[in-house]
Amino acid sequence: MSTSRRTFLSLASAGAASTLFPDLIRDALAVPANNVTGTIADVEHVVIFMQENRSFDHYFGSFPGVRGFDDPRAITLPGGRPVWYQPDAAGGHVLPFHFDAKNTSALSLGTDHSWKGSQASWQGWDAWVKKKSPQCMGYFDRGDLPFYYALADAFSICDAYHCSIFGPTDPNRFYSLSGTSRGRMGALGGLYNISGAGYYNNDPKYDNLSPAVTASAPTWRTYAEILEANDVSWKVYQEWDNYGDNYLAYFRQFRVNPDGSRLAPDSPLARKGRVLAPGSTEANSRGTKGDWLVADFANDVRDNRLPKVSWIVAPNDYTEHSPNSPNAGENLTARLLAALVANPAVWSKTVFLLTYDENDGFFDHVPPNIPPLDPAMGRTTLAEIGADENLAGVPVGLGPRVPMLVISPWSKGGRVCSQVFDHTSKLRFLEEWLTLGLKKNRASVTLENISPWRRVVCGDLTSAFDFKSPNSAWPASVPKSTQYQLVSGKPYPTPPAQQTLPLQEPCKTVTRTRHACALPYVLSAHAAVNPGKQLELSLHNSGKAGAAFIVYSSVRTDGPWYYTVEAGKRIDREVWNWTGGQYHLSVTGPNGFLRELAGNLAATGARPEVQVNYDLAGGNVQLLLSNAGATAACTFTMLDNAYGAAATTYTVAAGQQQAVQCLLAGSFGWYDYSIGCDADPRFLRRVAGHVETGAPGRTDPAIGANRRRVVLTASASVLQRGASLSVTYAAPAGKLDPKNWVGLFPASAKPGAAGQGALQWAYVPAANGTHTFSTAALAVGDYAVWYFHQGGYTALGEAVTVSVTQFATSTPAVKRGAPLVFTLAMPASRVAAKNWVGVYRAGTSPGAGSSAIWQYTAQAGATVTFDSSSLTPGTYSVWLLHNDGYGVLGGPLAVSVA
Repeated sequence: MSTSRRTFLSLASAGAASTLFPDLIRDALAVPANNVTGTIADVEHVVIFMQENRSFDHYFGSFPGVRGFDDPRAITLPGGRPVWYQPDAAGGHVLPFHFDAKNTSALSLGTDHSWKGSQASWQGWDAWVKKKSPQCMGYFDRGDLPFYYALADAFSICDAYHCSIFGPTDPNRFYSLSGTSRGRMGALGGLYNISGAGYYNNDPKYDNLSPAVTASAPTWRTYAEILEANDVSWKVYQEWDNYGDNYLAYFRQFRVNPDGSRLAPDSPLARKGRVLAPGSTEANSRGTKGDWLVADFANDVRDNRLPKVSWIVAPNDYTEHSPNSPNAGENLTARLLAALVANPAVWSKTVFLLTYDENDGFFDHVPPNIPPLDPAMGRTTLAEIGADENLAGVPVGLGPRVPMLVISPWSKGGRVCSQVFDHTSKLRFLEEWLTLGLKKNRASVTLENISPWRRVVCGDLTSAFDFKSPNSAWPASVPKSTQYQLVSGKPYPTPPAQQTLPLQEPCKTVTRTRHACALPYVLSAHAAVNPGKQLELSLHNSGKAGAAFIVYSSVRTDGPWYYTVEAGKRIDREVWNWTGGQYHLSVTGPNGFLRELAGNLAATGARPEVQVNYDLAGGNVQLLLSNAGATAACTFTMLDNAYGAAATTYTVAAGQQQAVQCLLAGSFGWYDYSIGCDADPRFLRRVAGHVETGAPGRTDPAIGANRRRVVLTASASVLQRGASLSVTYAAPAGKLDPKNWVGLFPASAKPGAAGQGALQWAYVPAANGTHTFSTAALAVGDYAVWYFHQGGYTALGEAVTVSVTQFATSTPAVKRGAPLVFTLAMPASRVAAKNWVGVYRAGTSPGAGSSAIWQYTAQAGATVTFDSSSLTPGTYSVWLLHNDGYGVLGGPLAVSVA
C-alpha cells in the first residue's frame, strides 16, 4: 500500500522487552508432531499471517545458508559488475548497507513500491537505486531481528519465495486470497474503509455501498468461498484497526447481496470474513497493541475451536510497514505462537505460515521469473500461460523475493527450502491438504484463478515439510530478548562513504552448512555449435516440477530471455543469432543452477563440447567431454570453482569423447566447474548447481565462505609519497585469465565510467603473484586498487584502499638548540584531532619505547617545529602517527643533533 493512503499511529511502549521468546521456541520444538499417517493428512489447522513490505535480502540476506549476500552464483549486471553494485544517477554505485536501527530513522523508512510498469526498465535488474532511491539497499541483520532469526534457526525458511507481482500491497494480497488480481495493480479508491478520523479499518459501517463503488469491487471467487462451499471451517482474526489489510472486505460478495443490499452480519462471509475480535471497537483502536486479536485467537486455540484455516491481519503498528518497527511484528508473532504452543494438542497439528505481501521497494538480488509473451522474449512448453499473466503487453510474472517462515512441528530443524514459490503457493498447499488430508474432491477445492504458468513455475509448499519423520531434528538457537520502539527525529540513513560488500553469516555447524529440503528439480541446459556455425541451446526438465530459466548474454543487448519448461518436457535446439563470431550465454535456474557458455563460432579444427549427466542415486555428476571435429585433438582444462578439487586436463581425439566422473559427497552434491579448451581460447563451459536425489540434503557450502576468500591485499594501507605499493593477488577458482588485470584509481573514481580510467595498470595473468605500483607521481590523496577479470571491469574481489601522504624535513642535521622543521600533508580521510609527530631515539620504534619529544598536529597540511634544546646529541627517527596511537602516517625520517 502507498503511505499516502494511510494515517500512521504513534507507537507507544508495549512491554518493551520480552523474555518469553527463548522458552516459547523451546516449548514449540519440544511438542512432537501429529504423526498418525506420516503424510499431509496429519495437519488439522493452517494459520496464515501476512505482514507488510519487506524483501528477502532486506531481512535475511545475512542469514546463514540461504541464497543471500554471499550467493556464489549471483547474476552480473549489464555493465559487467556483480548485481550488488547497483548504479546510481551520478555514474557511481550503491552496495547493500546495514541499516543502523538505533542511531538513524531506518525503522521508519519506506520506498516506492508501485507496479513495475515497463518490463524493459527492469530487464538488466540494475534500476533499483535510480527508481527506488539509495535507501532501497539498506538491510537488517540478526542483531536487529533476533526473534525472526531464531525462528529461522529453529524451523524452515524459504529462500526462493516471491511476492506474486512486482508491485504494491493491493494486487499481492488479492493473489494471496484469490490467486489473481485480474490486472488490478493500483489503489482501490472508494472501496477502502476510512473512518472520520482518517484511519483505515475493517468496520462494515464504513463500507461505501453506492452503486458506482459497488460496481468497481472485484467479484471473482476467493479461496475462503471454496472453503465455505466445502464445509471447511475458516476465519479472519482482526481488530477494528486492521490497517486495511483484510482484502476479502473489498470483494463485492463480502459487502453486499446480489441485489446490492448490505450483507447481513450473520451471513457466513460476513460472520467469518468481516467480524471483529471481541472487545475491539473504533473507540479503543487508537494505539492498539493487538491484544483483542491475540485474545480471540488464543481463546479459540485454548477451547479447541481453532478453524481449519485462519487468516490473521495485524493492526497498524504491528504490520512492520514503515514507520512501524519490525520488532513490533516480532512481538505480535511471538504472542500468536505462544497462544498455539499453550495448547500442545492443537499446536502438534498446526501449520503457521509467516510471510510478507511485497518487498516495498527494498532490494533483492534474485531476478524473478516471468512468462515469455512472444518468441522474442523466450519460449515455453505450455500451450497457454493464462490471460492474467499479460497486462497490456507487459508480462506479469513474479515479483522480488520476500521472507517466508514455515513454522510447524513438521518443519523443525533449521532447514532451508529453495523451491520457487509465490503467494499462490499457500492456496495450492490448501488444495493439496484438503484433497489428500481431508479427502475433499480435488476439482471442488481447486482454485481456477491461478494461471497455468504460475502453477508450473511455483510449488505448493509441501517440499518445506517433513511429514514422514518430523521429529528428528532439534535445534536450540534462541534469542535472549527483543525490544521495539518507533525511532523518530533521527538522521536519515544513507550509504556509508566507504562502501564494502556485505558479509553473510557462516553456518556454525561442523559442515558449515544447514539442512536443506529435498527439491523436485532435475534440470539440464546443453549447448552446441552446429555444422552451420550456429549455437543451439536445449533445456530439459526431467524432474517432478516445472521450472523457469532466465538466459543472459554479455555480447548481446536485447536480453534477457525467459524459458518455462514443464516437468518431463524439453525445449530442444533453440538457435541463437550473433552479429559477430563470439557467443556468451548464462543460463540460470532454481537453487543456484547455472550454465555459462562462451566461445568462438568461427573456431576451426576441433569442436569441443561438454554435457552434464546426473547420477541421481549417488548424488554425483558425470561430465562428458566430446570433440566433434574431424581431424584435430583438443585438450580440456577443468577447474573447480568452489569446493576444492584439483585442476585436471583431458585430451580428446577427433570424433571421440571422454566421461569424467565427479564425486560430490564432500560437497553434499554441490558442484561448480569451469571447463576451457585449447582449441578455442574463448571456449568456456561453466556448470554449477546441486544434484537432487529426492532426499533432504545440505545447503551450498560456498555460501558464507565465498566472499571471505581474500583475492587482493596491499603491502600497506598508508604509504609515504615515493614508497612502492605492492599488491598481492590470487585469482578465484575458475577466474584465471591472461587478461586479468590490476589498476590503481583515485578512490572516488568509478572504474569503467567515461573519463575515469586507471592511473596505472598492468595485466596479471598468473594464478597468484605480486605487482608493484609507484607512488612517486601520485598526489597526496586516497586511492583504490582493483583486480578485474578478462580485460573488463568485473571485479574479482573488493578493492583495496590506500592513502598516500607526504612527510619531509628541511633540517636533517642541526646543532643542539636549533629548530627541527617538518612539513606534512595527508588526505582528509586521515586527519584526526590527535594526529601527532614523535621524535624517537634511533633504534626505538613507536609503541616499543617512549618518544623523546612530541606534539599534536590536527591539519591536513602543516609545518611542525621542535626546539632541539632538550635533545642530547645523537641520531633520531621522526614519525607521523595517527590519532594518539601508533598507526604510521609517515616516516621514519632520520635527523641528527650535534
